[in-house]
Amino acid sequence: MKISTLLKIVAIAFSILSVLLIVSVLLLRANYESFKTAVNRQAEFKQLGIDLADSSDYLTNEARQYVQFGDKVHYDNYWKEVNETKTRDRVVARLKELHAPQDELDLITQAKNSSDTLVKTEDAAMKAVAQGDFDAARKLMFDSQYDTNKKIIMAPIKQFQDKMNTRAQNETLSAENRMYFICYAVTRHHCGRCRQHADLGVPAVPQNSPAASRRT
Repeated sequence: MKISTLLKIVAIAFSILSVLLIVSVLLLRANYESFKTAVNRQAEFKQLGIDLADSSDYLTNEARQYVQFGDKVHYDNYWKEVNETKTRDRVVARLKELHAPQDELDLITQAKNSSDTLVKTEDAAMKAVAQGDFDAARKLMFDSQYDTNKKIIMAPIKQFQDKMNTRAQNETLSAENRMYFICYAVTRHHCGRCRQHADLGVPAVPQNSPAASRRT
C-alpha cells in the first residue's frame, strides 16, 4: 500500500472519528442536562411537600397563639398567610406547572381542601376571641376534633411525599443510568477506534529498494 494512500485512509478515519466524538459529546451533554434537571425536580418536589405541611402547621400555631392571649401579632400573621402569602395555593399552582401526575395533584388538592375547612374552625375561634370568649376559642383550637381534622390534612400530604419521592428518585436514577451508559459507550467506542488506528503501520522499506540504498 502506498504511503499516500495510507495517509488518506488515516485522514478519513480521523475525520470520521472527530465527527463521532462531537456527536458523542453532544449526546453526553444532553443527558447530563437531563440528569441535572431530574435532580433539581426531585429537590423541588420534595420542598413543595415540605412547604405545604409547614404552611398548615404555621396557621395552626398562629391561631393557637392568638386564642391563648389575644396577641394581635399572631392574628395578623395568620391572615397574611391566608390572604397574601398563600403558600398552599402557590404549591398547587407550581405542581401543575411541573406537570406532576394527577394522582399526586389529587392528594395535594385533598389536603388543601381539608386545610380550607380547618380555616373555618380557626376563624370561628378568632371571632370568639373578639367577643371575649377565650374558653370557647381555646376549645375550638385544642379539642380532639381539631387534632383529628389536622391529621386529615397531614395524611394526604404524607402520601404525596412518599409517592413523589419514589417517582422523583426513579426519574433521577433513569437519567443517571442513561448518562453512565453513554459515557461507557463513548469510551468503549473510542478505545476501539484508537486500537484500530494503532494497528495501522507504514510498511517497512525493502532492503534492496532504491530508498534503502540511498540511506546507506
